[in-house]
Amino acid sequence: MFRAPGAGDHCLPLDRPKAEWLRKLPVPFTSFSGADTPSRVYADEGQFAEFALRALREQGCRSVGLVSVLPTDVTQPDGSRHPDADFYERFFDVAGELRMVTRNAWIHAWRHDGKIASSPAVVERFGYEGFKAIWGAQERPDGLVVFEDTASRGVVSAVLEGGVRVPDEVKLVLHRNREVGLHCPVPATFVEISLREAAEALITQIRKQIRGEACTPIAVPYRLME
Repeated sequence: MFRAPGAGDHCLPLDRPKAEWLRKLPVPFTSFSGADTPSRVYADEGQFAEFALRALREQGCRSVGLVSVLPTDVTQPDGSRHPDADFYERFFDVAGELRMVTRNAWIHAWRHDGKIASSPAVVERFGYEGFKAIWGAQERPDGLVVFEDTASRGVVSAVLEGGVRVPDEVKLVLHRNREVGLHCPVPATFVEISLREAAEALITQIRKQIRGEACTPIAVPYRLME
């Protein structure tokens, strides 16, 4: 992601065409994004999906829903495969491996259509409406995965408003940034990532370029917090 001049709280997605343009500038360049560049730093959202699903299965869940702000588009503007597609592939592959039932009515994923859910209020409402839609289905999952942390706040609001009993009626696995935290007044499992580790990796990539060293992508790991 990068911030556009005058964009306020809104950021623009750093897709491959933008990344290639930035790489041509005569300055060191790195990004925290899915853009396929040697100097990128990225979070393995597929790892997040696997940790979340295995945590739910260990808690006895046999079905799972998903609220996710990752794009459902599988191609970038230049026609190449969007790296966020890995998240959904891993989610459904692992769910199948664990014999956990999923249904279309339980998947509430952001449809970008060229836009990005960058405003915190928009993302929080998306999570709120996502849980309401899933919980209003004729059948309900006994586990729910939520990505990312701002959407998690909306989900928790909907849970509290609806008087849903957690974990008796549904078990939650939520995304969380370690240094930011997430106030959650209901029992939940967290899969978190460290913003400090991401910042340190970005600095490493810049320093390598200043020293004239070759860069390779750096993955910032997720950790399951129990």
